[in-house]
Amino acid sequence: MTDGNKSLPIIDLAYRLMLEINQAVVKLPRYQGPGMGRRPEEAAFDLLAALVKARYLRAEAKAAALSQGSQALDTLRLLVRTAHDLAHLPISRYEELSRMMGEAGRMLGGRQKSAG
Repeated sequence: MTDGNKSLPIIDLAYRLMLEINQAVVKLPRYQGPGMGRRPEEAAFDLLAALVKARYLRAEAKAAALSQGSQALDTLRLLVRTAHDLAHLPISRYEELSRMMGEAGRMLGGRQKSAG
């Protein structure tokens, strides 16, 4: 996500996570598309959108946007885990997505501490 603008590492990570989620859900069975396909993509996009929004806000509004991002990340974690538990996501993909979500969670927690 290099567009000439200086981007924050957490935004770059959330963008990469969104791309990985997209690649993972296109391989789900067709009947899972409306639920397990669409919802993880929406949660990943919500995370990215909240982070971008928070970048331009001040104090209290920033904390609220980061909280929305945290909620989106929690939702994404549950959806990815569900996809894995339903055997729609191979262990290698699950581990990679879990690693990325863990890193995003640590970075988001740091941003929340500094904003609050």
